[in-house]
Amino acid sequence: MGCEEIRGSDARWLGILRMATEKKVEEKFRKAVENFPEDLEWWAREKVAEVVRCPPPGRPGVFCRSGMAVDCPAYLTALWECCRASNNVKWTILEIKSLRELSSFDAAVVSAGAYTLALPELWGMLPIRPVRGQAVAFADPGGARPAVPMISGKYLVPIGTGVVGGGTVEHFAEEGSLEDFREFAGRGKDLEVAAHAIRSETSEKLYTEMACEATFPAERATVGVRANPRRDLTASAPVGRRVGNCWVICGLGARGLLHHALVGSSTARAVMSGTLWDIPINVVTGE
Repeated sequence: MGCEEIRGSDARWLGILRMATEKKVEEKFRKAVENFPEDLEWWAREKVAEVVRCPPPGRPGVFCRSGMAVDCPAYLTALWECCRASNNVKWTILEIKSLRELSSFDAAVVSAGAYTLALPELWGMLPIRPVRGQAVAFADPGGARPAVPMISGKYLVPIGTGVVGGGTVEHFAEEGSLEDFREFAGRGKDLEVAAHAIRSETSEKLYTEMACEATFPAERATVGVRANPRRDLTASAPVGRRVGNCWVICGLGARGLLHHALVGSSTARAVMSGTLWDIPINVVTGE
């Protein structure tokens, strides 16, 4: 799959409707519409009800025209293939259990999300919080799904012939050990539990019909663990650390799809110059 196909098949410009669940949130959204009128549009309660059909009663929202719905696994697969087709890289798949296994390289970039913590040299060395979450694909046999992607804490995205909802949130215990983390990260998905949690919150905040199992039967779940920057950091930005010949970058949290290209470019420049990152991330010093 080429780069043009990445744009064509794995991302769709549908716009995103963000619901205003509280008065203070509504005030922030209205201010944002004033500041960015070319991209944001205020939808009053009547407009939301007209387009969405089954929103919670009396909820307005802000519609982001440039919002994009992305099939992330397909996008990443296509991105991999696009890089491979450039012939500028050699692909080797290895299982790395320690940074010592990377010592023979001039430089190495460690970017494995929350699983970066599974490397023993990095356990306890990075201010990130692993968060486990599940998303659920629901069927839509009667065509009752929302017309646009919606978000307010949880999200609903019409895709294919159904709708994807998510995500559940399960935080890793701060006092947990490396073995505890490996068990946490390795847990399987639970469709019944995830579907119940997502139905409950999305039907309350986004789309009342999601409460009906017959209307939206749950088909399958996906599970993953992401690395969130710790809350005591000065900014919700990625976390970087230089360890010998390794540049470690993680902590993109829920914004990995937005930030990965920028962070990747800065990391490449750091490696080539033997310095640290030239963008404002949380850099952890020390070897």
